[in-house]
Amino acid sequence: MSRQQKLFVPVLAFLLSFEARAQTPVSFQPAVSYIVGTAPIHAKAGDFNGDGKLDLAVVNSGSNDVSILLANGDGTFQPALTFGAGNSPSSIAVGDFNGDGKMDLAVFMLPGGTPVSPLPGEIRILLGNGDGTLQTPKVTTLDVSAIAMAAGDFNGDKKTDLVVSNFVSGDLGFSLDLLLGNGDGTFQAVKGIASDLQCGPIAVLACLNFTPADFNKDGKLDLAVAVSGGVQILLGQGNGAFVRGPTAAVTDGFTVGSIQTADFNNDGKLDLIVSSGQRSRNGQFTQVEIHYSVFLGKGDGTFGRELVFATGGSSSTEFGLISSDEITEALTGDFDADGKLDIADRRGKFGRLQGSTSVLEIRLGNGDGTFAPNNATLDPTLVLPDAGPLLLAPDLNGDQLADLVAADTTTHNAADVLLNATVTFSMAASAMTLAAKAGQQVTDTLSFTARNGFSSAIHLSCQVSGSAPLPACSLSPADIPAGTNLSTSTLTINVPTNSAALVSPAGLRLQPLYALAFPFALLGISRRHKSMKNFKRWLLWSSLIIGTLIFNGCGGGGNNNVVSPPLHEARSYSVVVTAASDTITKTLQIPLTAQ
Repeated sequence: MSRQQKLFVPVLAFLLSFEARAQTPVSFQPAVSYIVGTAPIHAKAGDFNGDGKLDLAVVNSGSNDVSILLANGDGTFQPALTFGAGNSPSSIAVGDFNGDGKMDLAVFMLPGGTPVSPLPGEIRILLGNGDGTLQTPKVTTLDVSAIAMAAGDFNGDKKTDLVVSNFVSGDLGFSLDLLLGNGDGTFQAVKGIASDLQCGPIAVLACLNFTPADFNKDGKLDLAVAVSGGVQILLGQGNGAFVRGPTAAVTDGFTVGSIQTADFNNDGKLDLIVSSGQRSRNGQFTQVEIHYSVFLGKGDGTFGRELVFATGGSSSTEFGLISSDEITEALTGDFDADGKLDIADRRGKFGRLQGSTSVLEIRLGNGDGTFAPNNATLDPTLVLPDAGPLLLAPDLNGDQLADLVAADTTTHNAADVLLNATVTFSMAASAMTLAAKAGQQVTDTLSFTARNGFSSAIHLSCQVSGSAPLPACSLSPADIPAGTNLSTSTLTINVPTNSAALVSPAGLRLQPLYALAFPFALLGISRRHKSMKNFKRWLLWSSLIIGTLIFNGCGGGGNNNVVSPPLHEARSYSVVVTAASDTITKTLQIPLTAQ
């Protein structure tokens, strides 16, 4: 085979793999509008009536209220229930603020008034009744410079707390305050947790963003804060205090705008998705360059280098915007059901001659923190709602595909739901954890359901990982034939018995080496015993001694030389089932405990 032929083979394999993936495009059903209040700008998903279905809570900044859309479980919703929230609501957080097991809402109100007579910001807690309705708000007054809010249990007392960011005028700085929850919908006095955080000049308000998560896997909530030059990690101590941690640095001169957390490489460690930008001046033109990046978490509060997956920017003068090509929102979710997180974003373009356009982009995740280019096979006839933001990407109908919720602010004042219509299949196990005794067998039933017209054959395989000896796994049937009515398969796991291992005691492990010295001793002895008869006698005795020492050195000397694992020691394993069709591969991980 020539050198050119050798190069052609891997290139052809790459092209074929790319083509196979492109055969299953991500697609969505036409948007369905659900009327809410005026100017919806923010939303959260949660179960507000306790029926196990994801409902929607939408903030309406124009009508100063919150709308609750109760889910039917199939991706459709009942007419909105609307509740007053106060002046200028901008965002919400979902949590149980009074410990009754029912979902409540914290509504954040921006400060108002005028520079001469400023009005403070507010947080209003709307306690849930468990049926989708909300009680009269409990009001907590904030500072006149409050900008953003996030909820979580920051001191480990099982009560939901709040963190608020405050803009410090004059030096592009900001601070973070903690409000510890009392467990009844009220909060303790404000406690400062960080006061010297710095923003860059490009987008001060965006720089005040932050998000809580456990970045070092110690079970305590930390904070990732958008600052000039990167993402500052504040490590939570579990008592309401924070320690300044490392900074995930963005490109030199850039300031971070938004932060989200997710696990993009499936290693159980939280990663970051970040937008950042810088402003520069070129004569009469102001240029803005924007990056969209991923930082892979190491599980200790530190992150790898910046991985830029998309760029954008704009150009303007003192008379206004000339052109722009920017991603306005980015959401994470599994849009093609391959078990790897993807990114959906809205890209807005503007030109003075061309006007403005808005398109949806889907970037399929590779499972390693990188993404394929924008999915060119996305249905070109898909029409997004107006220029309102993308709000959420939850799975609203339980088909293991992320759907989209967008704000429709110009035409309908509605929340628009776009259900995912990607052709795929779902895989589920009747038991998500398994347990068995040594020497026994355990089974689990896997069910497969076709979604959106899927009709390809599926091949199944399984693998067990953990400490030896490993259990054996099998699937019956291992192949599901083509057709729209998919079936089930039985996963069978045979757990081995605990076996004793012969291990030499520490003091005897060198005895075989000692035995090897005897032939040299025999050589010297044979020289003093010249007669063949005496030499044969010495050879016989020496052979017996050598054999005895080797037998003891290998662990055959008795029970003291046998080390057995405890008969009742639990062993943990991970069983991974892989289901592969011609274009889709899905995995399911099932923990197994063997006693």
